[in-house]
Amino acid sequence: MDRYFPLTIQPSDHVWALVSGLASPDRERRLMGILQAYIDDSGRGAPPVYVLAGWISDSARWASFANEWAAALREPPLINYFKMKEAASCQGGEFMGWQNEARDRKLVRLASVIRDHAMVGIGFAVKHTDWELAVKRRVKNIPVMGKQLKEPYFFACYGLMIQFIKMQRDLGISQPVDFIFDEQQKLSAYVDESYDHLKALPAECHPLIGDRPSHKDDKKILPLQAADLFAWHVRRYFEDEIEQKPPHITAARPILETIPQIGTVWGPDHLDEAISAVFGRHPDFESP
Repeated sequence: MDRYFPLTIQPSDHVWALVSGLASPDRERRLMGILQAYIDDSGRGAPPVYVLAGWISDSARWASFANEWAAALREPPLINYFKMKEAASCQGGEFMGWQNEARDRKLVRLASVIRDHAMVGIGFAVKHTDWELAVKRRVKNIPVMGKQLKEPYFFACYGLMIQFIKMQRDLGISQPVDFIFDEQQKLSAYVDESYDHLKALPAECHPLIGDRPSHKDDKKILPLQAADLFAWHVRRYFEDEIEQKPPHITAARPILETIPQIGTVWGPDHLDEAISAVFGRHPDFESP
């Protein structure tokens, strides 16, 4: 009788799979030089601010990260996945019924794994009031326009990618960056559309544009769980600032703050420029 043995899948295998479809020479080149940005949102677009944030590192570091993150999840008390919203409240999901002290130890452990593997954090934010102002004063007939103007997620993705690519150009960083976003069901289409508009960047930026963004399950692609942790903190930072609250300090925040970070906030003027770039020739577009 034939006997079949189950394959052992390592968490890092999911990271390597993102580049394994390439031919050998291309794969070796990409593994040596490619940067990967794992991005998540926070708050699902609820006021007062829309946030996208995540971490950038190379493929090899991310593969090592995935194994270490999985090991940290399994350390007692074990959790099967990480969501910062669940950790913050200790009232649902994997952190249901946890004591704050145990939760904080887990946060410190996971944040330390990020610190040891991430090269830089990136964040992008738009205030809801700025978004509404920019849209209302630029468009005569919003319902006729593309769905993008009804969903700030499109411009958040566009802004995050375009700002990072411009920064690469200015700093002389030659490696392209592949963006991997958490699956957002219907919102994932906006990522693809925003990527298409990157072609309008100056020619010197084109070599810095990575492959078309992908959308992955954060239960399998563990760097997306690290992006969730960071995006939650970025959102709380802006919420505290906008609402003039004391800073929200978690056990993870001091560790995250030791990692280099690049943040971008688009106000009405930036949004005007982006809307003009995307919809400037639309018949229902109106300049301010």
